[in-house]
Amino acid sequence: MSITETRPATAHSHHPKAEVLQVIVYGHSALFYWWPLWVAGYVMALATWLHHDQALIGNKVEWFHPSRNLGVIYTTLLLLLILVTSTAIKGMKAALMIAALAFFTLLFAHLNWWDAILTWVGDQSISMSFGFYLFSSSLLFLVWLISVFGIDHLSFWRFRPGQITHEYLGGVVDKSYDTDNMIMSKRQDDFFRHWVIGLGSGDLHMQTMGGRGVEMNVANVLFVIGKISKIQRLIATKPDVPEQA
Repeated sequence: MSITETRPATAHSHHPKAEVLQVIVYGHSALFYWWPLWVAGYVMALATWLHHDQALIGNKVEWFHPSRNLGVIYTTLLLLLILVTSTAIKGMKAALMIAALAFFTLLFAHLNWWDAILTWVGDQSISMSFGFYLFSSSLLFLVWLISVFGIDHLSFWRFRPGQITHEYLGGVVDKSYDTDNMIMSKRQDDFFRHWVIGLGSGDLHMQTMGGRGVEMNVANVLFVIGKISKIQRLIATKPDVPEQA
């Protein structure tokens, strides 16, 4: 979540005022959670550059890390991210399953068991070259950067005293809601996605009351737990009404 806060210049009022005049919230796509893959790719590119074997492929010399562990760890991380971001696996059981898979993958790598396991299944090897790690990580990082800080910022939610608006870049207002009796809550039911790789992210859920109640959900809001109380105080504040002479 990206938050923009505007503070009042003075605090003189006949009723309590919110700490800020407005809060702007950005939701993010599931691509945000793919940052561990490009980070791991850069780390493995560095490890391959520092310690590598050379292999002639065609007429070009390629660099490969001598251990098979890097390829196994990279592909396992890729599998975990696919499971986390594209399936409905949630809850503590899912977190334990993912943690167990990650733990045994790293444990086998530490004990150098992956070489023996891959030898037993036809003496195979999961090996990526230095160029693969560097190019794929750079491409993924570029797409991630454009998505998180570009595309995801094209629309946002603006919270003001007594009002919430859904807006697009350029100030175009899509929808506006009154905050009287509005219920707001956070959802952080996916331990691995929201806490481990989401850095405290969550979904912001809002619901208006009455016969024509509307439900709204802002997905993948960063640091949601530290911001929701501030937003709740803000929307509960009544807007200033000009005094009449």
